[in-house]
Amino acid sequence: MPLVIRQANEKGLKEISAETHAAQGQALAPGQQWLDPRGETPSPRQWRIFFAPPWALRDA
Repeated sequence: MPLVIRQANEKGLKEISAETHAAQGQALAPGQQWLDPRGETPSPRQWRIFFAPPWALRDA
């Protein structure tokens, strides 16, 4: 889950840390989840295939 810390230049380390920990404890709505329902991420092979440049696909 992305987290934006507003006015971080005006806050201390403890305030930023508390804000980060509070955000980690919040439950995510179903549409905000990055992981699939089983809690798995794509495999490294799937990432390579997804981000492969077109020339690499043509030469394969």
